[in-house]
Amino acid sequence: MLAPLQRCAGVPATILLAVLSQLPLLKKLRLKGAPSGSIPEVLAVLPNLVALDTEYFGPGNMRYQEPPRARLQELTVRASSVDLLGPDQLWQWILRLIPKPSLETFTLDTFSTLGEMSMPRRFLLDLAQTHRHTMKHFIVDTVQITIDDLELLCTAFTSLESLSCSIGWCTGPVGSLHEYVDWLR
Repeated sequence: MLAPLQRCAGVPATILLAVLSQLPLLKKLRLKGAPSGSIPEVLAVLPNLVALDTEYFGPGNMRYQEPPRARLQELTVRASSVDLLGPDQLWQWILRLIPKPSLETFTLDTFSTLGEMSMPRRFLLDLAQTHRHTMKHFIVDTVQITIDDLELLCTAFTSLESLSCSIGWCTGPVGSLHEYVDWLR
């Protein structure tokens, strides 16, 4: 069962952590409005957590430096930005939440006032380095990736079953994109 904590905005991280630490067996959590800097510590006090749906508001004060004890299988991150490259430090923050092989489903739901965000290739490479054999579902509809990044996703994640994305920059003819999709089938 998913435990939704919908209105955490304004709740100090210390209180949030004190409440969550009383639920060490919790497996699924939707956490809205929590300070982004407190999420690594949430993963430390909830070692059995396998699914997290949360928001990113910027790096904030990241006091907790230990790797998370929880090994997330599902991660949904919601973020907004005025920068097409994404919010400051978003990509490193995500990687910090999932440092060990375990992630099966990754969903990124973003909003930018200037259009669709782009996903850095370095992020994809780092994600693949850790979750190459576990990633099954990669859902990034609101983020643009290049055709080269699409190829990377399809080859680097050996267990990939579903992929949902937006192609941002296709430098070759559209026919080559159709040929590539046919090749993937």
